[in-house]
Amino acid sequence: MKRLSVLAVLVVALSLQLSSGVAASGKPVFAPGGAQGLTAPAGAVCPFPLEITIVADRSTSKTFVDASGNPVRAIISGYILARFTNTSTADSITRNASGPALVVFHEGGSVTITGRGPGWLALLPTDEGGPSLTYFLGLTTFDISSTGQISNISTVGTQQNLCDLLA
Repeated sequence: MKRLSVLAVLVVALSLQLSSGVAASGKPVFAPGGAQGLTAPAGAVCPFPLEITIVADRSTSKTFVDASGNPVRAIISGYILARFTNTSTADSITRNASGPALVVFHEGGSVTITGRGPGWLALLPTDEGGPSLTYFLGLTTFDISSTGQISNISTVGTQQNLCDLLA
């Protein structure tokens, strides 16, 4: 199943853009947003089937690379609006997920993401604290392993359980 975090989707998009060789100059790489909608079956994130639709994505990324073109860190900022729908009831809520976020790339393919401001994080049953769908206002930091598992989640600020709001 696809990783279910808007930041994680953007990280994957960044990695694909960087692997194309564009970053070989060692200069920062600028790219438009890459947030994508997705669906999750009942039990994967919430007790009900969930659809996440990106209503608007005017985000951009600035990725800093080393002399060999390998990503070191990225800044993702700009407007992202997401709609979360319980497809069993058609109830939905829309939230601003504009961040910004700092992504730090580590050897071995893992990343650490620090989000400041509004954002959301969907966790699978195999993730630390999963399954869940949480909306954050404030500082949120977490790690994504090279296999896609999320752990070491730390938050300061307000949290909303979107599964509970949509149930």
